[in-house]
Amino acid sequence: MSPESPHVLIVGDGLAGCLVAWELHLRGCSFAVWSDGSPAASDVAAGMSNPVSFKRILPQWNAREQQDEARARYQVIGSQVGETLWRDVPIVRIFPNEEYAERWTERAAGGHGVSPFIEVLKAGYLHESIKAPHGAGLVPDAGWVNVVALTEASRAKWQGMDRWERRTWKMADGCPEGFDAVVDCRGTGAMEDLAAFGLELRRNHGEVLRVRPSGPWGDRIVNKVTWALPLGDGTYRVGSTYRWDI
Repeated sequence: MSPESPHVLIVGDGLAGCLVAWELHLRGCSFAVWSDGSPAASDVAAGMSNPVSFKRILPQWNAREQQDEARARYQVIGSQVGETLWRDVPIVRIFPNEEYAERWTERAAGGHGVSPFIEVLKAGYLHESIKAPHGAGLVPDAGWVNVVALTEASRAKWQGMDRWERRTWKMADGCPEGFDAVVDCRGTGAMEDLAAFGLELRRNHGEVLRVRPSGPWGDRIVNKVTWALPLGDGTYRVGSTYRWDI
């Protein structure tokens, strides 16, 4: 670390704050993390990484670069904390109707921006627990991030390095003495501060269950509006219900 390296304050230690901290750590930069301990979406995040928007059957923005970078970065962080944080887990997308099935099949054949990311699954390649009267598609290059393990292991690491504190911060506090910059990663905790700039941040509420079915559901994520995600130990995360009016 050079003498000119700035000392950065990261506010919030959910997924965003965690990744900013790791970026600075891997670059040899000086930083500290403050968290007020309030509940965060990262504490219950399902952790799916999907390069495809299922509603319109389009690639996510910068899908290839993001997927490759995510896989590489989580593997690096995992090796540092002794955790397996990323698993490659394909997604089975159950088609809701014939029109959707035809559009998926046409785009999977090639010539579309989403074509490299999707395939059509033949009936014999579906797990016996899956019912798909209109057929199903596959997103091979999808994955799962163990967000809870990531944030917990990272928090423990920063605490061990005396870089983590239970403290609050708001925009009116400005840049505290001893720091050269602040990176605000509070998420919904920044609602009031952002409102002062005319920016509306809306909370939503989601629920995810962890279940152990009596029989196996396969080793792929299955999506049909809601989804089931295998955790590799016989249990699955199932979700999600959302309320957007909170």
